[in-house]
Amino acid sequence: MMLNSESKKSFTLVIEVAEVQRPVALDFSNLGLPDELAEALMRAMVAHLGHTSVSTRKQAFRAIKVFGSFLRSHGLDKDVPLPANTILLLREWIQKKKTPLTARVMMNTLIGLLSWLERNIPSVLHPKMTFVVPRIKVVKNHVAERRHLGDEAIQAILKACHAEIVQTEKRLTQGHKLAFGQCEPEEQDLADLIASLLQIGGGRLASFSEVLAIGSPLRKWVEIYGGLRHIASLLYLSPRTLLPFYVALLIQTSGNPESILQIHADCIRPHPLRSDLERVIWRKNRSRSEQKVDHPIGRIWSAASIVRRLSSLNERLRKDSPKHLRDRLFICVAARNVRTLSSCHLHQMLPDFIGQHQLVDFDFRDFRRDGALDHHREGASIEAARIRLNHISSTTTATYTPLADRAEYHDSVIRRFQGELVRRSEGGSAGVEESERAEEVRGGESETVFGFQCKDPLAGIAPNSRKGSLCVQFARCASCPGAIIPLDDPKIVGKLLAAAEALESARSRSLEEGWWPRFDAMYESTRTVLANELLPAVDPVVRVKAGQFKAHHFIPWLE
Repeated sequence: MMLNSESKKSFTLVIEVAEVQRPVALDFSNLGLPDELAEALMRAMVAHLGHTSVSTRKQAFRAIKVFGSFLRSHGLDKDVPLPANTILLLREWIQKKKTPLTARVMMNTLIGLLSWLERNIPSVLHPKMTFVVPRIKVVKNHVAERRHLGDEAIQAILKACHAEIVQTEKRLTQGHKLAFGQCEPEEQDLADLIASLLQIGGGRLASFSEVLAIGSPLRKWVEIYGGLRHIASLLYLSPRTLLPFYVALLIQTSGNPESILQIHADCIRPHPLRSDLERVIWRKNRSRSEQKVDHPIGRIWSAASIVRRLSSLNERLRKDSPKHLRDRLFICVAARNVRTLSSCHLHQMLPDFIGQHQLVDFDFRDFRRDGALDHHREGASIEAARIRLNHISSTTTATYTPLADRAEYHDSVIRRFQGELVRRSEGGSAGVEESERAEEVRGGESETVFGFQCKDPLAGIAPNSRKGSLCVQFARCASCPGAIIPLDDPKIVGKLLAAAEALESARSRSLEEGWWPRFDAMYESTRTVLANELLPAVDPVVRVKAGQFKAHHFIPWLE
């Protein structure tokens, strides 16, 4: 951070946040406050919030501007020190102007800044200023609760996005043909007009003032063809035309809205293991980690396809973009300049999009929760949701799709396997229907590669498996809800010991021979569960007896 102030006559306080891309200037001279107070607030920002992110500091500056409006409305913007009851008056005023949640956040920010002033620049505050004020209550209805939109609503939103994207592609294709003179005879006048406007603007579409300077004939032709805004829509992407691309990509990735907004144009990568998949990657700055999502190659509305379609439309803008925007995916033309979208602008355009297509009311953050819930449900495990959201811990994922959401399903699984254990202990057998299904899989319960017993490998229990087809996770049963693992049976434990040794050996070979990514993707989760959860829980006596069975279980050579 850097502090700047101009000459004494035109006292200007500017705070510059040095970023890799470009600095963000926050001008404190336009707050309408006494110079001493404006400078003090600027120094409080640097000292109190200098370590925080740019978005946090910009949010704090918005709170300071609201504070300036409050002081002007109460006639307190002329002199310092501020009166002792300033914060009490601010609380009463801000509750009337802002929603409860916004008011609370701004109050917390301003009280923190004013407290710093009390300690470090006390001359701008009354020595008996009151800082202890009742906290603003946030009624539950005002809290933006995460909700599940549901498949029907999501499909309707996607349909609206796809329709607008196709319409934008057609319009820009037509406009680019006109700009290059590739037109039908009846379009020649419009093509000539576009060529003239581009020539006047020096390669960009001429501005309204430039059209007026040329004279009334040109202005008349511009009006005939719908005005400069309509003509510009034939050549450039606008913030509004980017919105459906953004929403569709959010749905396909379940990413954080801010992170997806900053995604790069070269975000598509080949899958490291599978030739039928491709990967879209982006960076989540808050966790400083790379996020990813995989989709089958060739799907016209997958995340990768949406990226390609948008990149082909705004590729021409990149050469005219500021250096810090050239690698960004979401760039467009606004006020004749190449810009990227802002979160604030997106929220301003969203009601129009929802109303135009008569969609259910939604927010950009809803899609992340929906993605978590859907993968939790379809994968029958919170692990599937964790992978979808790129979380390190399932504890974080549980804030989006709590285990309570699947309580009924989990209870039914527990009851089913409790009954299975009782039948085994009593020497009983499964029901007639289950036995018939088991017969389809080579005469009963199936043993997997690593010695686990699966009740029904055709049940479609594991993530990405399909009912009626052999489980796609047949070599990774350690974390599957269909695995039956009696840890008091020496024969079973012997198989687990053999599997653990084979996996440890393969792990060492993968590190030496350079195929660790494949081992990590296919076998590491099983090795971890065996080493950290299952085998440590085996009674030592059972483990000794299991040793004699270990040599009889064959593990295929892993590579």
